[in-house]
Amino acid sequence: MKKTFVRLLWVMAMAAVPAQARDWQYVRVPGAECGDGSEYGVYVSRKNPTKWTFAFQGGGACWDYLSCFGPIPFTRLRLTDGPTEGNSGILSDDAAASPVSEHSMVYVPYCTGDVFVGNHVARYGLFRKKTVRHVGRANVEKAVDHLIARGTFEFSRMTDIVIYGGSAGAIGAASHALTLDTRIPAGARKGIVMDSPGLHWGRFFWRKFPIALLRDFRSSLSAFGMEFDLNNANLSREADKACQAHQDWNIGILQASRDLVMSVAFGFMDPLTHERIVYGRDGVYERIRNSTRNCSAWVPNGTDHVYLNAGSKASKRAGGISAIDFARQVLSGDTGHVFR
Repeated sequence: MKKTFVRLLWVMAMAAVPAQARDWQYVRVPGAECGDGSEYGVYVSRKNPTKWTFAFQGGGACWDYLSCFGPIPFTRLRLTDGPTEGNSGILSDDAAASPVSEHSMVYVPYCTGDVFVGNHVARYGLFRKKTVRHVGRANVEKAVDHLIARGTFEFSRMTDIVIYGGSAGAIGAASHALTLDTRIPAGARKGIVMDSPGLHWGRFFWRKFPIALLRDFRSSLSAFGMEFDLNNANLSREADKACQAHQDWNIGILQASRDLVMSVAFGFMDPLTHERIVYGRDGVYERIRNSTRNCSAWVPNGTDHVYLNAGSKASKRAGGISAIDFARQVLSGDTGHVFR
């Protein structure tokens, strides 16, 4: 009886212990830089040497002086304090909060204002010009090369690779599948989770971007299997083509119908217009439903933006399944489903 009581107390005590934060190591990347020219680096959390997740940070975008340097900048141009969400969401060590809790992880910070696809330096402003280094693509490529060179991981040993991104990071996650793909051994399980990428924008969306950024967008989106059309920014119409182009990847997209960030703040459209596109013939729900079996979509009716970085949103449900269970399903290889 006494042993049973002691065992019960131990179980209760263990249940009360909060999930441990990941142990992150900052690794500066030589030759890489943030938008303002300051140093750039990534954060590494080692666990399983054969299972790795590359998590792309979100955080808006900028394309002119006002969006980059105005009273309320649309993005950041230097490093923040790292993965501060380390105790919650997909970055967590807690299996209840993250489908990749047992993976080693590379956290890829965002500080170039170009959704990780930029490869040029811009000068913005009429009189007081400021320089922005839109070099997000080059930074990721340099980071991967540097981590290989220093022995952080060996692609030849990897059996399970996940690329995750939320918001701007979701575009980065898709864009850099090819950065990793050529290095991944045959037979490894590969997954991409795009959390609130937007995609459903109007016909004038691209008009605000300068030519150099448009070239970068075109290059990266085309590589992912999406045709770039200057007169039609509804990228969701290309979702089925992207699935077909990457049939050896398990791909999941989470996108709220009235996502306030992607509709109002970034897309300059009202939420109901956004919803009509999301659920329309060329929206991600219909396109994924009619695509190849390697893709799934989770498309709730609501205004939320990014589900898997915060535990409370991860439990939200659509079509009978929560956001986090949708991600688990996709990464297990159970794809070809849509939820609304």
